[in-house]
Amino acid sequence: MLFLAAIAHKYRQPDRDDDHERLRTAESAFSIIDDLCNKRDVTVMSNLPPVVRLDRSAHSMIFDLRRGAAELVWLGEPLPADQDLLALCNSVSQGRRPSQPDEPAPFSILPQTGWGYSNAPAVGLVRCGTLLPLHLRLVEVAQSPASLLFIHRDEANGIGIDVSWRILSSGVIEARARLTNFGSEAVDVLDLTSLALPLPSWASHATRYSGRWAAEMQQTRVRLADGGIASASYGGRPGFGGGNWIRIESADLGEDHGHAISAHLAWSGDYRLSVECNADGRAMLMMAVRLDPGEIKVAPGQSWDTPRALFTVSSEGVMATRNAFHRHANAEVLPNSSSRSLRKVHLNSWEALAFEMDMPKLTQLADAAAAIGVERFVVDDGWFKGRRDDRTSLGDWIADPDIFPAGLKPLCRSCACPRSRFRSVGRARNGQSNKRSLSPLSGLVYPRSRAGSSHPAQSARS
Repeated sequence: MLFLAAIAHKYRQPDRDDDHERLRTAESAFSIIDDLCNKRDVTVMSNLPPVVRLDRSAHSMIFDLRRGAAELVWLGEPLPADQDLLALCNSVSQGRRPSQPDEPAPFSILPQTGWGYSNAPAVGLVRCGTLLPLHLRLVEVAQSPASLLFIHRDEANGIGIDVSWRILSSGVIEARARLTNFGSEAVDVLDLTSLALPLPSWASHATRYSGRWAAEMQQTRVRLADGGIASASYGGRPGFGGGNWIRIESADLGEDHGHAISAHLAWSGDYRLSVECNADGRAMLMMAVRLDPGEIKVAPGQSWDTPRALFTVSSEGVMATRNAFHRHANAEVLPNSSSRSLRKVHLNSWEALAFEMDMPKLTQLADAAAAIGVERFVVDDGWFKGRRDDRTSLGDWIADPDIFPAGLKPLCRSCACPRSRFRSVGRARNGQSNKRSLSPLSGLVYPRSRAGSSHPAQSARS
């Protein structure tokens, strides 16, 4: 009762302005908890209560803690302040099914094989060449007005994992995890999810986005069934095969009606995404960095933080999730970019000339661009030797003498005349217009090139 009274007394009140500003600008959810732990608006619960609740930005979260794990019971529109939380937890709990163990594994935000969870676990660690048999228990919960930090420990293996969920002022929820190695030997991280989200019963479909060059972001809606869906990237970044975002949907979802969860991993490298459905009809969404063996090694006494996963939930259709991410961009992302230099207005040669470029055309185009205030002139594909279509010459990074008989310097000098406010030649990549830069296309080498014939093993064959 003291815990519930504390919620009613403290967390139903609006946040103070100074706390909101600090929460918005903090680098991570963990620094928020660290920063606030000495203040009275943070509750650290060493003796776990049966239920924990968080309310902010028109959202309520309810977690059942009675089995030593954080099982998500409610995530959505605000619940009444006098809601009977234990009754709510009991109403959604499932009874034991045939073939299940006497004590089924918790369906928590940190699913583990050590608890008997039979689908993909949220964490995989190796120490001294052996996969650790983890059994992480929830030992503490730290709560601030906008966040919950679930502290898990496996004393036998010397491993700690802290899972942070924070409701931002936009209504977007930020989730991430921190691994700490308390052991005497380093651990290799095979996997650690930023977000393990138990999905509600209405979740019946998922919309993914994929495509190809010039046809990106094609929507595909699939029905969630036993086995679920999965995708990953292997090229060092998300690719055309599928972005690191997903929308979970109810069957009746529309623009302004139905249920939806939109989720995104805020990470530009390789990722892993999955939705697994188990035999009892429940589903789990996981989003994580995809790691190669040996990529992340955590030394004794050190920690490693996952990237953030961002998600929002709506009972009023797709539009509400879209609006929440727009508010997030305006409140959390764009203000932090104010210290960066202004983006330059540039003109790219491709749209005007494609492969049909020569010095007179490029000079004329550059002069016309400067006359209307363009600040950067980008010479795109087609400047290097033999490049007359998209099937040849990648790798031969030499200015084509048929186009540039005196090299690229005359064009650079033309772009540097007093009437011009642009400087770059090639693919501008660093946002600096006061330097001449040349950035070759990707790292591909085509077989039909001098470099490809000299190094056939490194050639791209498509």
